[in-house]
Amino acid sequence: MLGQHFLVEAATVSRIVAALAPRPGEPLLEIGPGRGALTFELLRRAGRLAAVEVDPQLSRALAARCAPEALLLFEQDVRTLDFGRVLEHLGAPASARLAVVGNLPYSVSKPIATLLFEQRAHVDRAVLMFQREVAARLTALPGSRACGPLGLLLGLAFRVERLFDVPPRAFRPVPAVCSSVTRFVPRPDADPLDDEELARVRLVLGACFARRRRTLRNNLTLALGDRERAEALLQAAEIDGEGLTRIEFETLRSPARRRAAVKEMRRRAGVAAARLLARLQREQIDLAMIASRVATPDDPALVEQREYCRSLRDALVAMPGAQRAAAHSEPPGR
Repeated sequence: MLGQHFLVEAATVSRIVAALAPRPGEPLLEIGPGRGALTFELLRRAGRLAAVEVDPQLSRALAARCAPEALLLFEQDVRTLDFGRVLEHLGAPASARLAVVGNLPYSVSKPIATLLFEQRAHVDRAVLMFQREVAARLTALPGSRACGPLGLLLGLAFRVERLFDVPPRAFRPVPAVCSSVTRFVPRPDADPLDDEELARVRLVLGACFARRRRTLRNNLTLALGDRERAEALLQAAEIDGEGLTRIEFETLRSPARRRAAVKEMRRRAGVAAARLLARLQREQIDLAMIASRVATPDDPALVEQREYCRSLRDALVAMPGAQRAAAHSEPPGR
C-alpha cells in the first residue's frame, strides 16, 4: 500500500472536495482512492469518476461497493497511467480535460507531481495532498531556500497554491508528519514544450540545482567546466547568477539561449572526453606502479584503484566514436 495513510476525517474530505469543486458530468480522476473516503463524496457530488489504485485488495473492496457505471477503476500504478486513455474510457469529448484529486502516498508523491506535469495537456486542474514539507517546496517562492527543480518545473505549466494543512489525527494509521492540500491550475501563459525541449529544460534544471549550497553561477561553471563561459551565458540571459526566478529560468531556456547552451554542452563533451582519456592513462600508469609494490593481490588500495580505472575505461568505451577519436587526438585540458 506504499505506506499510505488513509483519510478518515469527514471535515477534511469536505474541504478537499469543495476545493476541487467538481461539476456534474465533468471527467474526474482520483489517485489512490484507498478505502474510498474521497471517492464516495465525489460520487455524491459528480455521479461518476475514474480512479487508479495499485493495491489489488483495496481495488476489489472499492469495486464491490460501487456500481461499475459509476466508478471506472484502473488497477495499476498511477505512474504508468495515460490520462488520455482515462478520458477515452470515460467517453469524454476530445477537448475535455481531467479534474484530478488525491491523497497521495508520501513515498511516491514527487513522482506523481512530475507525472502531472508530463500529462499537463489532459489536466484542467488538480487538488492533491502532500506531506507538508513537500508541499512547501512545490509552492516555494523563487530564490527561497525551499525552492527546487520540481517546483520550478511545475511552475512552467501550473500555478500551484497551498490551501490548508491537515493534522495527523485526520488519518489512520496516524502519520508522524503533517500534510498539506495544494491546488494546481494551468497557467494560461504557459509555453508548449515538446519532448526534446522538455529534456533540455531538465538538463538546465539539473545543472542549476546540482549542488544546492552553491550559487547558480557556480553550478553552471561546474556543468560547463569554464567560469568565463558560464558568466557569458548568464550575462546574455540577463541573470545575475545568484538567484533564479521562474521568469529568469524561462529566459535561460528561450530558443536562442537554449541553442547556445546546448552547443556549449556538446563542445564541452569533446573536451571532457580528452580529459577522461588522459586521466585514464595516468591512472593506468599509477596502477602499474602500485601493483609492482603491493604483494597482496586483494590489498584494499589496489582493489579500489582497479575498480576506479575500470569505471573510467567503461565510460570511455560508452562514448560515441567521434568523441573517442577527439579524445585520442586532443591534449588534456587543465
